[in-house]
Amino acid sequence: MRGFTAVALACGAVCALASPAAATLSPRAAVIALVHAQDAAYNARNWKVLYSYFGPRFKSACPYPAWEHSIATDPQNRFPEHTVVTNVRLVGNVAYLAYEVYWHKTVVDRVFPGYPDKYVRVGGRWYDEIDGHTNCT
Repeated sequence: MRGFTAVALACGAVCALASPAAATLSPRAAVIALVHAQDAAYNARNWKVLYSYFGPRFKSACPYPAWEHSIATDPQNRFPEHTVVTNVRLVGNVAYLAYEVYWHKTVVDRVFPGYPDKYVRVGGRWYDEIDGHTNCT
């Protein structure tokens, strides 16, 4: 049942981002929805869907086979994880996010506003961008 639920959540998140309703979300809500979709894909171990949420610069720097090997074999992976976005700063087509990542009820990672995670909007869609938090390792 747990696997089915995770897959259903991942599909729901993907469908929500691809639906016409997603186009009506505010930029802040759309980028937060992307973070939640990333969580769902990660927890379902759906690496192809998770990779699709990364931007063109990331993909050119980190081809899928190398990235998949890196994430699939990472000994620090914890399932399930849940991300709580604590701050969003929008500057045009760039969003800078701060958040906390939880494993069960324990914070296992924090990204602070002074060193945020960068997301970009390309062609009306938000992507996780390559930066100090998002890289090929």
